Amino acid sequence: MIKIAAGLLGVGIDALRQRDQQRRVRFFAGLATGAAAISVVTIGLAVSASMARNEAELRRDQAEDLIEFMLVELRERLQLIGKLDALDVVGDQAMEYFAALGDDLSPDDALSRVMALRQIGEVRFDQGRLEAALEAFSASRDHARTLHSKQPGDNDLLFELGQAEFWVGYVAWERQQFDVAANAFEIYMDHSEELLSREPGNPDYLAELMYAFSNLGSLALEQGRRVDALAYFEASNEIARRIARENPNDAYGWVELREGLSWRGSTLIALGDLEGARESFVESLEAADKARRLDASMNQQFEWAQQVMQLAGMHRLLGETDRAQRKYEEALTVFSEVVAHDPDNAVWRRELARTHLRLAELDLLQNDQASAARHVGASVSIARTLTEKDPTNLTYRVDYAVVLRVDAERLLSSGNTVSAMQRALAGHELVDAILQNSSAMAVRMESARAEEILGRLAAIEGDSQAAMDRWERALTRLPGDNADLLETALRARLLHRLGRYDTASPLVQVLTEAGFADPMLSLPEKI
Repeated sequence: MIKIAAGLLGVGIDALRQRDQQRRVRFFAGLATGAAAISVVTIGLAVSASMARNEAELRRDQAEDLIEFMLVELRERLQLIGKLDALDVVGDQAMEYFAALGDDLSPDDALSRVMALRQIGEVRFDQGRLEAALEAFSASRDHARTLHSKQPGDNDLLFELGQAEFWVGYVAWERQQFDVAANAFEIYMDHSEELLSREPGNPDYLAELMYAFSNLGSLALEQGRRVDALAYFEASNEIARRIARENPNDAYGWVELREGLSWRGSTLIALGDLEGARESFVESLEAADKARRLDASMNQQFEWAQQVMQLAGMHRLLGETDRAQRKYEEALTVFSEVVAHDPDNAVWRRELARTHLRLAELDLLQNDQASAARHVGASVSIARTLTEKDPTNLTYRVDYAVVLRVDAERLLSSGNTVSAMQRALAGHELVDAILQNSSAMAVRMESARAEEILGRLAAIEGDSQAAMDRWERALTRLPGDNADLLETALRARLLHRLGRYDTASPLVQVLTEAGFADPMLSLPEKI
């Protein structure tokens, strides 16, 4: 998934590497060896109690065995039946238990605590509870740092330290705290490179380097460093292709290649190469198909549907709305199935909401008010719930602002300007509050679009000055240079509304030459 304007249209993936999912793929494929077993969170709280241990130590071992079972084996089983929420109490009590242990632990037990805390964080992250997840990830990282300082040559400790750093960074990414995320991802890259230098032939350390390249590419893309981003993704994809080529009958390699090609496609869109992006998304979907045939799990169904969404967004950018709608409907069917399987999975629910919204926008182009209302209603319900569950997640809050704006578009197209104004103002208020804490392009882009619709509503009410003020303010939200195609299209649209056709003309030429034809960002008629 991606915090750039493309993400608002369902083109960006909007998610970093989720090692939790990928390693489960590798685990069930039978590749969990050595450090891979650790990465699947084989927490390692195994009983090795000898008869000489006293009763207190034995009770502690038994308690840790139970935690291991609940956080590993039971977690897998609960995910299969969509009942991950049953682990909430387990995670909370496990956090209290580990806090009470103090630091007088054997090296093995101390490493076990690090991994268990991370696993608790992953459960909470999957549920969309960022604050609680960060508490667990931070505790895991802090304990790992202490252990690593005492045993710097221990690869298992360095590996776990890298995992904790990544997850702390991922929470920051979801909160759009990109400086914090960048620091964590750089540290994660350093640890990954160090591990591979120690064991050049270790496939798991090679995979970590692949993830690290991709994460830095995601950050570069967010920061507008598109050429750098493409270089990072190409480096990551080179490793992914190698893994897929050497293990063609294993889903893991195809999963990684799908992910990497998807990021590459999003980057090419930002660089203005729409045909190159289309080719990348098509190849990515082919990789997703191979992964799904090798692994029929719900995770693979979800990731396949994500890639269908990507291709649908590509069709939309090129003005191929019929093809886009068919792809969105394919994705909607699968997202509905996986969410029914696990209603507590916040990531899956978010993608379902976004797909409903994309279909609502296409319905509005066809003036299908009933279908648009149905899709927007579903999207509003999910987006509101996710936002209320974790107000610290700025990604969800931006999503909700987008939903409110599209609902305002729906109401406006049906002639209900009063309700449209209420919705538009609510979305504007939400995104402007986010803008106080985040300068992410996705936030600025949505702020500009909120100002645009409010300007249109002001014009309908006959207040042309207020409309002009809104559109001028919208322009200030957009970058003056280094803009991607979506930002360029919105700027040209706003300039047309302001009557600055000569200024808009070179921007329109750029869009035309690139083949950009997204109907949701078409130019208004000249006044």
